[in-house]
Amino acid sequence: LGPPEDQLYRFRKVHANTTVLHQDLEAATLEGYERQLSLPEDCKWAFLMALHPRTGEKSPARLLAEDRSKLCQRIFDFLVCTSLANVKSL
Repeated sequence: LGPPEDQLYRFRKVHANTTVLHQDLEAATLEGYERQLSLPEDCKWAFLMALHPRTGEKSPARLLAEDRSKLCQRIFDFLVCTSLANVKSL
């Protein structure tokens, strides 16, 4: 169960760039939150393929930066939830 649909609608209208996740508090686990809030491994590989000379030859991702490894590390550090245990409020 989550919040009522009308409440979600109003929240999303005010906070357009957010994602709302809900989980049963009695069954909630750290692993469950990490799974919901982290970037899946296959998505990382798909993005990295865009930087490969052959598979990403026509990908716009190749234009992102000259130092691609540093850029990818920054993106993945942002997207992958590695410190969820330190979050005080979700």
